[in-house]
Amino acid sequence: MNKHTSIPFPEHKDSPLSFCDLLSQSGCFETEQDVIDNIDSLYGYLSEWMDAQGFEQAQLIMDLMLERKADAVRQDGITPSAVHELTQAVWFISCVEDGLFVHDVEGVLSVILSHDLGEDYGETPDSLDAYLTAGGITDRDAIERFKTSFDTITKQYRDKETGIKGPLKHAHNRDYNAALVQDREASVAKMFDRPHNIMTLIGAKEHDKMISYMDHIIDDQDEYVRAANTNFPQQAAIYDTLQSLTESEAVITQVEIDLADYSIPADATLFDRVRADMPKKGFKNLPEGLHPHHVIENRIRHHYPDIFPENDRGGQHLA
Repeated sequence: MNKHTSIPFPEHKDSPLSFCDLLSQSGCFETEQDVIDNIDSLYGYLSEWMDAQGFEQAQLIMDLMLERKADAVRQDGITPSAVHELTQAVWFISCVEDGLFVHDVEGVLSVILSHDLGEDYGETPDSLDAYLTAGGITDRDAIERFKTSFDTITKQYRDKETGIKGPLKHAHNRDYNAALVQDREASVAKMFDRPHNIMTLIGAKEHDKMISYMDHIIDDQDEYVRAANTNFPQQAAIYDTLQSLTESEAVITQVEIDLADYSIPADATLFDRVRADMPKKGFKNLPEGLHPHHVIENRIRHHYPDIFPENDRGGQHLA
């Protein structure tokens, strides 16, 4: 990953268009493959948006994440791993621009962009402190808040020298969730991570593992959102929005897996009906390659063509 876009994008700091409008109008992100091919351009849009907001900490964290993940891919063996964080960042910005309140926008964005760095790359709160300080960040309160949230969202740390993961910090997932909902920024960031994981299950995991992961998330989500809403009531709208997104993704994925298991043709109106259940706030005007329901639909059409006899959009997902 370099810091120059592979596709030119407009000088748009003073544009009246929203961030997602600009992404859509670029024509660079209409399919998942487009997102992969144009990841440098996506970085450019995000970097320029952060620069316009004065988010130097988040910019540094994004650069470190891209450096660490330069050669890494997702479980499908194809998608660059950094697409995971960059897509979540786009989703989060769409929510912020649509008026969904969080106390610290840059704080949440920094946690979204860093949430795998401890478990996968051995970064620690202290190493990130040193990195941010060396990068010129002088707001000690912001750094300390970020370190706390980063530590909260990190389940376990990998040893940088040996590559071996250390022990889990929580014996049970319920304990992990209980810690997350006590943290103002990590509680939001984790709710972007989970729906993105669900979105990319198709083609990456076997059926039983997909179902197990979704059940595990949905079973705990009501309690998680109730606790988060109680602890940080001003952020209730974004918690509720992300709960709605996660549940709608799980529904569409579950239904299509069931249809595939029994070779039943899909209801042609299913995707339209589920799209109508998208949250009323956030996720507006996203390009199809970054839109959670469009990505799930195209992955299903690609991996389960037998339940879509017409398969009129089956070539949009990467092979």
